[in-house]
Amino acid sequence: MLWLIFLVLLVIAAAVLLLRRLRQSAERQRQLVEKYRQSDTYARIYPTLMSCRPWLVEQVRLRPEELTIRMLPPDGRMLRYSFERERGTELSPEVLYSLTQAVAIDLRGMGDKKRYLFETHRAQKKDGTAYRWYSYTIRPARKDAVLRGEAAKGEEHQRKID
Repeated sequence: MLWLIFLVLLVIAAAVLLLRRLRQSAERQRQLVEKYRQSDTYARIYPTLMSCRPWLVEQVRLRPEELTIRMLPPDGRMLRYSFERERGTELSPEVLYSLTQAVAIDLRGMGDKKRYLFETHRAQKKDGTAYRWYSYTIRPARKDAVLRGEAAKGEEHQRKID
């Protein structure tokens, strides 16, 4: 019976330590995101993010070498920001993940799991080294609703012109 009490206490202690580490990790990540949001690189990216109408963002891809934003119609444009060209280097994995979280904060709705799917991808560079990149992709139901709404706005605008 004594060993059972010891085992329960051991499990509780392990759980407390795990929660403590998770909180520390989350706090460290939050600080990194805030630090990155105040960086010169993010200051250059920010106007590009703010030029997007958030409800028309179809996909955001964050790779070590660039940020790509694909918009739905009527915009239908592709925005690119090259980290290699602007900074002369790719983003580190830690900074890239912080950027991913910062984009979710600044592009309203991007962090909403009902609207956008967040995915982590793995790829290989030409030299064979592996890396991760991230994407937010609009969910089909949300995309259909947005396109129907934009179509309705277009028809209403056309009636006003006629």
